[in-house]
Amino acid sequence: GGTPTCVPCKAPPRVSWQLFRGSPRADDVLQGELGDCWFLSSLAALAEFRGGRYVRDLLPGQESMSPVGAYLVRLCLGGRWHGVLVDDRLPCLGGLGYYTQLAYCVTHRLQLWASIIEKGYAKACGSYGALRGGEAGEALTALTGWPCTLIRFDRNDFDPDILWATLCSARDAEFLMTCSTRKVKASSLMPDHVYSLMSVFEVDDVVRGSVRLVKIRNPNGLTKWQGAWSDASPLWTPGLRAELGCPERGRQGVFFMAFGDFLQEFAHCTICRIRSGDWDEAREPVELPGVGVPSFGLPLEVSETAECSLSLAQPEERVRLGPLYQGLPPGPPACAGFVLLGPDGGAEAVASAHIRARASVSAECWLQPGELYMLVPLCLDAQPETTTPLPATCVCVSSRPVTLGEPRMLELDTVKAAWAAYAKANEPKCVEFHGAVLYMGKADGGSIVAFVENRGIGSLQMDLTLISDSLHFSRGHQTTRDWLEPGYGQILQVAQPNTPDRFCPGWRSEHCFSMVERRPAGSSLHTPPIAHEDTNLHTPFRLPD
Repeated sequence: GGTPTCVPCKAPPRVSWQLFRGSPRADDVLQGELGDCWFLSSLAALAEFRGGRYVRDLLPGQESMSPVGAYLVRLCLGGRWHGVLVDDRLPCLGGLGYYTQLAYCVTHRLQLWASIIEKGYAKACGSYGALRGGEAGEALTALTGWPCTLIRFDRNDFDPDILWATLCSARDAEFLMTCSTRKVKASSLMPDHVYSLMSVFEVDDVVRGSVRLVKIRNPNGLTKWQGAWSDASPLWTPGLRAELGCPERGRQGVFFMAFGDFLQEFAHCTICRIRSGDWDEAREPVELPGVGVPSFGLPLEVSETAECSLSLAQPEERVRLGPLYQGLPPGPPACAGFVLLGPDGGAEAVASAHIRARASVSAECWLQPGELYMLVPLCLDAQPETTTPLPATCVCVSSRPVTLGEPRMLELDTVKAAWAAYAKANEPKCVEFHGAVLYMGKADGGSIVAFVENRGIGSLQMDLTLISDSLHFSRGHQTTRDWLEPGYGQILQVAQPNTPDRFCPGWRSEHCFSMVERRPAGSSLHTPPIAHEDTNLHTPFRLPD
């Protein structure tokens, strides 16, 4: 439909609105005239998660209608919690002097909590129109503050068995999961829709043997899967119905599917790694340089063994259009990641997050007491058009308190060692030649960090070519030639995708090692030349013993 006129909610006296009526429920939330299913379906999934208490956290201390018509919505934007103040003037449709039908999000049982939260997010993004189109992971991170993992089923390296194992682990950890459609083959499923992924099961069937099933909920409750393992499917036995909780008439909006049908009908799933409320939370603002690489790290210490979820978060593209980040130019997130260096001086990565153009990247790890760790953001030219710094947030959520210190300036060789540790951590198959080792650290989003170390006894000539039409190169050219003396390492190239993160660019590489006793006189050290060698990421550095 068209865009409704924004007018105050003007309801007849007989309409008794409430902020909440009992516990929030998924079927309370219905999409209106705005194309923000991705946000509202995620909100509905959150409403049925652990009794809806995380929904109430978004409206802290507010249980009833405000006498002044003002509400504070708590959202995690750019990695930090913000309070967004909104009034109760909601866009409506109607006539006869009264506008009783909410134009956008509609909440069943005459409640306003979902409409108020939707308005808070719209205000943070600059307008209701800014909410059209998005992904569940973006919504769930804004609503919970926890990192999300997006798994696409159309990737070249997609493995159904790995997905199944991942879903089983997420189920056991009681994470919040959603699944999304694009185009659908079955008329009983909705295209471009977000569903709650409630659980997964592997059961033994007398006829079919081991069967993998997924349990899904349609947040609006209108349609359900009608194929194999649907409510009325003859595949069910009384025993399996009792075991999995599937009555013959089913439950509103809830249905089961075979895992194979699930892969055919759905495009991707999202796992929000939300933990219990007693986990500790630390958030430290940082700035990623508009040009060049970050030259700082954040120290982490624990007094007892702790499980940690680390993230580096930037403002989402739509949030940049809102009032919280005025002055920040519009545009997609920068390619960024991080590496957590251990107490060995940075030779090995304890954890790393892939360098990719997403608003939030994350990694899981365990930290031990008595050790000093260093979290080093990795980013190259975050905003080259304006050269202004990009605000970001380093986040640590942990099972035990973690001291996350303020950023510390690092020596350039330590920064290079951090990039080298990242390349090693993300290269399963390195290439060796007479004491020289080439690492090609690869990321899901297409970024590549090429690093070589020379632990041989001679001078190394390293030729490297990265062949792709979809990457741009930190050295300005896809082919490089460098001489490296014994005991030194070098970041040869950082390649980043030109396309959005949802597309993984294709590429291939060619390399050639040559080891001689001494570099020939008059030969160029680096081709292309390395400018500003005293501050350049690509200058060789001495390796630790």
